[in-house]
Amino acid sequence: MPEEVKQLEDYSKDVDALLSEIKDTADLTRSQIGESVERITVLEKKARNANDLKSTSRLVVKAVNMAIAQKNLDKLKEIVHGFAKKHGQMRTVIVEAVRAASGICDDQVEDVYTLQGQQREDLIQSLRTITEGKMFLEAERARLTYILSHVLLSRNETRKARDVLAELSVETFGSLDRRQKTDYLLQQAFLNAQIGDWVQMKIVTNKINVKFFKEEDTQEQKLRYYEYLIRYAVHNDEYLNACRYYREVYDTDVIKSDESRSKVVLENIVYFVLLAPFNHEQHDLLHRIFADQTFNTPKLQYQYNLLKCFTTPELMRWAGLEALYGQILKSTDVFSNRSTDGKGQARFDEFHKRVLEHNVRVVYKYYTNITLKRLQSFLEVDERQVEEILSSLVQNGTIYAKIDRPAKVITFTKPKKTEDVLNDFTNNITKLLSLVETVNYQIEKEKAVQEAFK
Repeated sequence: MPEEVKQLEDYSKDVDALLSEIKDTADLTRSQIGESVERITVLEKKARNANDLKSTSRLVVKAVNMAIAQKNLDKLKEIVHGFAKKHGQMRTVIVEAVRAASGICDDQVEDVYTLQGQQREDLIQSLRTITEGKMFLEAERARLTYILSHVLLSRNETRKARDVLAELSVETFGSLDRRQKTDYLLQQAFLNAQIGDWVQMKIVTNKINVKFFKEEDTQEQKLRYYEYLIRYAVHNDEYLNACRYYREVYDTDVIKSDESRSKVVLENIVYFVLLAPFNHEQHDLLHRIFADQTFNTPKLQYQYNLLKCFTTPELMRWAGLEALYGQILKSTDVFSNRSTDGKGQARFDEFHKRVLEHNVRVVYKYYTNITLKRLQSFLEVDERQVEEILSSLVQNGTIYAKIDRPAKVITFTKPKKTEDVLNDFTNNITKLLSLVETVNYQIEKEKAVQEAFK
């Protein structure tokens, strides 16, 4: 498409005269529309050859609006395609034509009738054909594709809607602002989540720059973004990430100002940090949350008490813990059998495992050796479960343990290597020689003092 050049002639007066004679009301006959379009076409050619951009745009948009007023879809497609293919047609004119025609496809556009059903989809596909491969129409193509995905989604063709929207690499579109790009990417993430394509959903969300959410009026997009990340994290049992995402959700004015929503978010922060496997990051985040006075309130009393249990190096009795908190936990969407993903009971079993692991770490802190039966009485589980918990903690490097099966004794003291024993011996000899030297110095000093007084 050639670039617009300097205007050679002004046809504004001719256009004014022609448009004042032509009506775009619905009572025009097909022959009258054909006549009017023919007259517009003649003048449009003159204006186009003279590079009169304003006049050409007015004429083309007028022809489009006439077909819209008549609700004549075939004529509308013929007009738009016809003017778009004219030799030397200016880019702005094509953009205006496509934009005017696509207005009846968008439910949010007021003051025009909106196409529905198959006619709507046909027009969208027709206009998308015009925009294909044209960079100057990428914004219009993105808008049409976005509308088409909603049309397909309304017909429960979710996968097809995802595939259509996935054709757009909106992150590379220079004509779209950050807000529009974010909306399109969030819609792609939503459709991927709906069909269970979690990997693709994560790839799409990674294209969104979180710095955008620091701008004004972006809270809705921020909440949608973290909603999808939370769904991804929970689906993959990434509980520590889910906790972090919920903290970002809470750091939103619309959540903080809503007491009921903020309470649920704060509860989920606690639940997911407790569900996360123990490591340095989890330990640090757990203690920071416990130290946060936001959680030390009457409305979060039970959750705060749970935090206190897990941050205190004392044994927890599962029977008592379940009796006290079991019903409360199972009433939440995280642990309920009616949870969104149906994994509530599995997470409750995981929570039981975290309690057992906490108790093993407490025992490891105070014992060097313990019988299997004694540890079993602490954990209140059978011997097989004790060994499973120990094996899990040893495997991830949390503790060191060795079981003497014939004697049924567990040793928590890690045996030293030959090099370590030799190093300790060397260090001890060095300390001993240092002490001997110090004592010798003190003795010599005392002798010198006594000699001085003689």
